[in-house]
Amino acid sequence: MLQVHQTFTVPSDYILRVNVPDVANGEEVEVFIYTKNDSLSREEKLAMLKQAATDPLYLSDMQEIDEDFAAV
Repeated sequence: MLQVHQTFTVPSDYILRVNVPDVANGEEVEVFIYTKNDSLSREEKLAMLKQAATDPLYLSDMQEIDEDFAAV
């Protein structure tokens, strides 16, 4: 597995160009974006967590995980 770390400053148009390392044409890669500055307040984070408790996609993911580990 090849790992590359690049740091960017977000431009005004919010478009980043990522230099992809030498990989085969058509090879699938994953891109993760992490922000260094957390602009959300504690209250906003808690509100998002409360929202997740009723999110259908989150709930279906949790059900799938429960089923995967049911035999363990």
